[in-house]
Amino acid sequence: MKVIMGSIEDIDEGERKEIPDYVEELDKAKEILYDASRKQDLINEEISQPQKIELKQLPAHLKYVFLAKNGEKLVIISNSLTTEEEEEVVKVLKSKKGAI
Repeated sequence: MKVIMGSIEDIDEGERKEIPDYVEELDKAKEILYDASRKQDLINEEISQPQKIELKQLPAHLKYVFLAKNGEKLVIISNSLTTEEEEEVVKVLKSKKGAI
């Protein structure tokens, strides 16, 4: 603290007048950092809360299939596929779910 006080005593009048500007800039930087931190908190909160999916009535020739066991990654496929065809479609979709 003594170092800071000694430094303040050594500044000239022009530098003394610039101090409020520097303090204001530091306060703005603090607000920006807070806003960025808050934004990241909101993003993390959205990611951690799974979205509730409202399933709607599909036409008779379509049906829902979940690619993940926890009820996520919902896709719609044809209802006329055989079990083997459906399994193959789901297998392909799961391997490409990053693109979905």
